[in-house]
Amino acid sequence: MKTHTALLGLVLLMGALSLNAHAQTTSGRFDLIQAIEKASPGAVIRIPAGEFRTSRQIRIRKPITLRGAGKNKTRLVFTGQGEQLLEDFITIEVSQGSQPVVMEDISFTYQGFSPGNLVVVNSGTAEFNRCSFKGPVYDEEAGGGGAIVFKNNSRGTVRQCDFSENDTGVEVYGTAIAVIEDSRFVSNQRGGVAFFDNSGGRVLNNTCRNNELVGIIVVDDAKPTLVGNTCEGNQWGIAFDERAGGEARNNVCKNNEFVGIEVSDDAKPTLVGNTCEGNKGGGIAFDERAGGEANNNTCNNNGDAGILVTGDAKPTLVGNTCEGNIFLGIAYRERAEGEARNNTCNNNGLNGIQVTHDAKPTLVGNICEGNKRVGVAFEEQAGGEARNNTCKNNGYHGIGVGGDAKPTLMGNICTGNSVGILLLDKSNPRLINNTVRDNREKDIDDIRETR
Repeated sequence: MKTHTALLGLVLLMGALSLNAHAQTTSGRFDLIQAIEKASPGAVIRIPAGEFRTSRQIRIRKPITLRGAGKNKTRLVFTGQGEQLLEDFITIEVSQGSQPVVMEDISFTYQGFSPGNLVVVNSGTAEFNRCSFKGPVYDEEAGGGGAIVFKNNSRGTVRQCDFSENDTGVEVYGTAIAVIEDSRFVSNQRGGVAFFDNSGGRVLNNTCRNNELVGIIVVDDAKPTLVGNTCEGNQWGIAFDERAGGEARNNVCKNNEFVGIEVSDDAKPTLVGNTCEGNKGGGIAFDERAGGEANNNTCNNNGDAGILVTGDAKPTLVGNTCEGNIFLGIAYRERAEGEARNNTCNNNGLNGIQVTHDAKPTLVGNICEGNKRVGVAFEEQAGGEARNNTCKNNGYHGIGVGGDAKPTLMGNICTGNSVGILLLDKSNPRLINNTVRDNREKDIDDIRETR
């Protein structure tokens, strides 16, 4: 909400800022910082087209609006003074519950050398509309590097903004809540959007492309909602770490170097309806002690596997489609557990579902069809249960059990494979009421060493 006061009803022009914060325009000299200090709450300061440079930091402690002529036309450049360990260009501190500070149609650029952030919101509410941000410097000891940083219990919105060549585009800390939508995060050093501490908010319909590490990351106890974002060409598309929660829904994570969506540590998000395609390391990965749910996601044409569950992770996987992955549809490794129910794992380069090491998942009602080797494979010391799955028309076996694996196979249908169920090595599964028929060579082939 913007209130035009009589004091600043006229258009305020700002020109190129020198070290003493004065600028020469066709209307004379104008001091922006003085104008901000003298402005009444609700005032609108209009900044015309042009590049305006300053080495001075700006403090905003009242709800005002800075309005440019367009993010490609009005350019504010902060050169820094190089005298402080951490230099933030603009700091916003207004009372909670007051009207918001608004910045719109402006380009913000940092061209100094000291670490710092472009805009820090310490308190109150701030809105950023149709702006662009570039260049803040990160230092491992001092920090900085954020284009927009929400701290403490601040609130804010970011709409239709562009972020490039920052360390991170938007960072949210403390109990702050941010709504970020319809914005572009491209070629940032670490990531596009990051949530820390107990922060939250919504990230809607953004593009996070070619960032050096991650498109969107959620850590600590943060619980945002991520909907409809495209994360492409990063190392990771979306990452949930530590104890993070929240929801990722209807996002597209494609062509990332490692994984489309990674869930690690003790994170337990809900992943619904996401599309993870063409990622080199896999579509969705659960690692360490991760949990949560992955429901109705599409994980196709990835390297390694559509969904990977490793470490001691115990997610619930329901109704996902994992097709055409280079190796596996779903993979359980190490000590992984959890349940995979009603998933479709078809036409993968090796196996539909593979369970190795000491993993012990429960596999129920899955369809594994047309995989080049095996529908469901248990290897090494794997255990768990495979119940009421359909394994048909796979290149080798419907279900294969090898190594020292000891799963329970109950009520599965194996048909149209080269071999329906293959038992080998020293495996010792329990076979209960499986339907094994019309396979090309054998229905059950038992070639175990201890037979």
